[in-house]
Amino acid sequence: MKQNYSTIKEKDFLWIEKLLICFLLVRIVGFILNTSEILFGYDVSWDAYITISFLIVAMAYLGFYGITQSKIILPDFLIENHIAKTIELENKTSYLKDDEKEVLKQQFYKCMSEEKLYLLPDLNLKMIADKMEVSQRKLSAFFGEVLNSSFYDSINSFRVEEAKTVLKSNAVESHSITGIGLSCGFSSKSSFYRIFKNKTGMSPSEYRRVALKESHRT
Repeated sequence: MKQNYSTIKEKDFLWIEKLLICFLLVRIVGFILNTSEILFGYDVSWDAYITISFLIVAMAYLGFYGITQSKIILPDFLIENHIAKTIELENKTSYLKDDEKEVLKQQFYKCMSEEKLYLLPDLNLKMIADKMEVSQRKLSAFFGEVLNSSFYDSINSFRVEEAKTVLKSNAVESHSITGIGLSCGFSSKSSFYRIFKNKTGMSPSEYRRVALKESHRT
């Protein structure tokens, strides 16, 4: 997902939590039935049917929930990217030619500096590939070979730089720090604070305080 999406939302991974919860419930039901037989001498010949019923209900629920989570099903281009990268590592060859790298670099930075596509919270690889009129496979290779980064990290670096600029300005007086993060393309307060601190070593609030101190000194 980091190779193709600029935002990884927590809800995209809730199915894992639900899977574990359903599995745990089925195990608890089985444990209660077995314990009852041992401690209280209950001879429940149909206890297996209870466990199976719970299992069927859990699987039906997970199946229904799974088909509503489109990002769980990997698109074909992700598989193609994985195969391409595997072959590339094995052969130690570059997928992109030198002249292609320079052209893609200019196109990409134009999309970032002039059109500021990183401000879109749901920006993904396909959107930029369509804008640059290149294949998603080629653009994905560009991030790995030229920027030595994933799509996710590259886009969020632009968002952090934008946030740093705004935090140094007077915009904080009329907008909350969280609002600034959202305006810079982050999808939530938690992702803004986490990514910003990972990139700068400080939270947005701490960065704002340091910037204010430095401005007063000058």
